[in-house]
Amino acid sequence: MLHVIESSSEVLVSLLQDLRDMQERPHCVLIEAPRVLVMSHDLPSRLFQQWSYKVLNVQARVGGMLSRDGPEEEEEDTDTLVSTALSMLLKLGNHLLKATKGSKMPPGSVLDEVPEMIVPQDILVQLLSRGDLLSPQQYLQAYHTPLHILMDSGLCM
Repeated sequence: MLHVIESSSEVLVSLLQDLRDMQERPHCVLIEAPRVLVMSHDLPSRLFQQWSYKVLNVQARVGGMLSRDGPEEEEEDTDTLVSTALSMLLKLGNHLLKATKGSKMPPGSVLDEVPEMIVPQDILVQLLSRGDLLSPQQYLQAYHTPLHILMDSGLCM
């Protein structure tokens, strides 16, 4: 599952705390290994105006082409994968914003028109397996850990 949350930093941190608490419960198998792709602050406006979902039968890419056979073993670096996923989400958000403005059509039906804007399954699988993307626990630990900056080295000139 890919979930875009557009909210204040406080709400996002609260959601991550709830997610962490939910994962720490015994027998909780709803969410296996979440990762934080990006946190952006001071966005001028929301891109996704309403919450909706759609179960997709997403195909995996093979060398830039779509395939039903699954992902190739070719690994891309994390920066490229994150950039690709964010670029696709931005294009999808802009398309949804334009397509649903003043329309009573649900956002899920718009996805049928532009399947090329949906982040491919193999990119999501690769991102979830990356150790350099933070889990909610790691993000919260970094968020709540104070910075210890040495302001003065004790040397005078």
